[in-house]
Amino acid sequence: MQSPNYVITDTGLPGKTAGVVGVFVFVQFLEGNFITPMITGSKVSINPMAAIVALILGGELWGTPGMILSIPLVAVLKVVFDSNKTTEPWGFLLGDVTDGDDTKRDKSDDKPGFLGKAWHVVKLMQ
Repeated sequence: MQSPNYVITDTGLPGKTAGVVGVFVFVQFLEGNFITPMITGSKVSINPMAAIVALILGGELWGTPGMILSIPLVAVLKVVFDSNKTTEPWGFLLGDVTDGDDTKRDKSDDKPGFLGKAWHVVKLMQ
């Protein structure tokens, strides 16, 4: 019994077989190096450490399919985390690069948080 791949590509002519393999390699090259990075790379940047951890966890939980699905899943999580103000720090941790200058404080967000409000109450009690 011959393997299915051999039966599909064996036409009796080595040129046709090489053509089928060549087209497959060319399409795979285009998809992997140009199409997918253009679609996802410009929209979602994932931290390399987060990608490695996602691959390890995906492999441990679901094997090879888990490793294949882990990176897109982390990209979806990053987009969801970035869209919500309360989970934005988690999206920042999953992200690769920061936007803007992190050395300067953003004046638009000067409202005190929980600890700032609590400190104000403590100061008023004194």
